[in-house]
Amino acid sequence: CMQRVLSLQEDFQNEKPLLQLIIEQAGHKCLFLPKYHCELNPIEMVWAQTKQR
Repeated sequence: CMQRVLSLQEDFQNEKPLLQLIIEQAGHKCLFLPKYHCELNPIEMVWAQTKQR
Protein backbone atom coordinates (compact mmCIF):
# COMPACT_ATOMS: atom_id res chain seq x y z
CA CYS A 1 0.00 0.00 0.00
CA MET A 2 2.69 2.51 1.01
CA GLN A 3 4.84 1.46 -1.94
CA ARG A 4 1.98 2.35 -4.28
CA VAL A 5 1.52 5.76 -2.62
CA LEU A 6 5.24 6.53 -2.86
CA SER A 7 5.46 5.34 -6.46
CA LEU A 8 2.92 8.00 -7.42
CA GLN A 9 5.08 10.79 -5.99
CA GLU A 10 7.05 12.56 -8.72
CA ASP A 11 10.26 12.89 -6.71
CA PHE A 12 10.29 9.14 -6.00
CA GLN A 13 9.63 8.22 -9.64
CA ASN A 14 12.92 9.76 -10.74
CA GLU A 15 15.04 8.11 -8.01
CA LYS A 16 17.26 5.19 -8.99
CA PRO A 17 17.93 2.37 -6.52
CA LEU A 18 21.35 2.48 -4.82
CA LEU A 19 22.40 -0.79 -6.46
CA GLN A 20 21.61 0.61 -9.90
CA LEU A 21 23.66 3.75 -9.20
CA ILE A 22 26.67 1.72 -8.09
CA ILE A 23 26.49 -0.53 -11.16
CA GLU A 24 26.17 2.40 -13.56
CA GLN A 25 29.04 4.29 -11.89
CA ALA A 26 31.22 1.24 -12.53
CA GLY A 27 30.46 1.60 -16.25
CA HIS A 28 27.92 -1.23 -16.55
CA LYS A 29 24.25 -1.30 -17.48
CA CYS A 30 21.67 -2.43 -14.96
CA LEU A 31 18.60 -4.24 -16.25
CA PHE A 32 15.95 -5.38 -13.78
CA LEU A 33 14.02 -8.41 -15.01
CA PRO A 34 10.70 -9.75 -13.76
CA LYS A 35 11.08 -12.30 -10.97
CA TYR A 36 10.66 -15.94 -11.90
CA HIS A 37 10.15 -15.22 -15.61
CA CYS A 38 10.76 -18.56 -17.29
CA GLU A 39 12.29 -17.16 -20.49
CA LEU A 40 14.49 -14.51 -18.87
CA ASN A 41 15.85 -16.42 -15.89
CA PRO A 42 18.01 -19.44 -16.83
CA ILE A 43 17.47 -21.26 -13.51
CA GLU A 44 13.73 -21.29 -14.18
CA MET A 45 14.40 -23.14 -17.45
CA VAL A 46 16.46 -25.71 -15.53
CA TRP A 47 13.67 -26.21 -12.99
CA ALA A 48 11.12 -26.59 -15.79
CA GLN A 49 13.20 -29.37 -17.37
CA THR A 50 13.68 -31.03 -13.99
CA LYS A 51 9.94 -31.04 -13.32
CA GLN A 52 9.21 -32.70 -16.68
CA ARG A 53 11.34 -35.75 -15.83
